[in-house]
Amino acid sequence: MSASINWGIEILFGIVGAAIFGFFAYQAFLAGDKGTAIVIGGFAAAFLVVGPPASRIGDAFRQFAMPDYVFARGAADLAAQKAFWQFGPQAIAAVAAFCIMAVGLSKLVPLEDVVNAAFGTPTTKKEQVAEVPNAVRPRRCQCRGRQAVRSTSYAAS
Repeated sequence: MSASINWGIEILFGIVGAAIFGFFAYQAFLAGDKGTAIVIGGFAAAFLVVGPPASRIGDAFRQFAMPDYVFARGAADLAAQKAFWQFGPQAIAAVAAFCIMAVGLSKLVPLEDVVNAAFGTPTTKKEQVAEVPNAVRPRRCQCRGRQAVRSTSYAAS
């Protein structure tokens, strides 16, 4: 594979990863959390710098580990193996760098809220109601369904 194609693949992986981080930064901005949006946007810019070298490391591994001969059962198997050895290690290295950065980002900002806002599942705050033990509760009369309030609790009756 020529150096110009390899360079283009490295840049492509950097742009795709930065676009994913950028999408989440935009969603955080739309949700009104500007601080989180700035941090995620910084990670998007950082991935433009980190993604291509990670892909270059994957290419170095590809050149080291790629077999001289490939055995295949058919044309489809041969095409799959050749495609893997042309693009697989670079993609795996770029995805690994993205995952490492995403884990680091999740330690800094609440990503769960941003992801939920981005994909339409808003977080809801659950109300916690404390139950008072042996409280006075209204009790229904046996006759005609009217309510009567008694001064004793259920436990006493």
